[in-house]
Amino acid sequence: MTTVSLRNKLPLETPLRWPFRSVVNLQAMLCLVLAIVPAMVTGCTSRPRHVSGPQLERMYGASKMQSLDWYGYVGETNGAVYLLRRHLPLLGSKVREQIFFAETNSLPSETLREMRADRDKSQSAQCGNIMVAIGNAAWVWAGEHDDRLPSELHAMADELITPKMLICPADRFRQPAADWSSFKPAQSSYVIVTPNLHLSETNGVFLRCQIHGHLGYADDTVFDGQKRRRKIP
Repeated sequence: MTTVSLRNKLPLETPLRWPFRSVVNLQAMLCLVLAIVPAMVTGCTSRPRHVSGPQLERMYGASKMQSLDWYGYVGETNGAVYLLRRHLPLLGSKVREQIFFAETNSLPSETLREMRADRDKSQSAQCGNIMVAIGNAAWVWAGEHDDRLPSELHAMADELITPKMLICPADRFRQPAADWSSFKPAQSSYVIVTPNLHLSETNGVFLRCQIHGHLGYADDTVFDGQKRRRKIP
């Protein structure tokens, strides 16, 4: 099978090195990735609170300043815009979360465009970092299979922990599988481009996001449309 290659055409931000050679370290990273995938309302037990459009706009503006309150755009539904507030305590107390919403038509169009753009940028970065974690899992798998990356995603069931991480944060169409026994390839936003790719083919494309088009390489870097790197800020 022909390897997809963009040799010497893409900038590489960091030197090639493999930081996750143990399954323990890999699982720690996967747990971190799963924690930031935007199931943002999880753990927020209070009911959404209605506020005026100007109030919601001020809250969103506050998220761009240093503050103990972080506000993040959750989404829009039924003519309303939702923000999540996460209060970050100074000392040891539990993080508190609250969702606020206002009518979409009560907000300036410029503010809505800015919210949506920030969401898209955040989801793209999260997607890239998920792909890095999948690449890490593939490296661990390859270490036991003649340095060749897997040809199917479910082959990495032991390394990936859960198939839920195979859904891109921006994917609004697919539903994750509850577990690996029920997993089907259609329940993944990510597809393997080059099966059985050897680790030495560092510019060979291993993985692709069907939503963003990000590319994951055999050296565990990800090209996000701007740069090839191991972590997307």
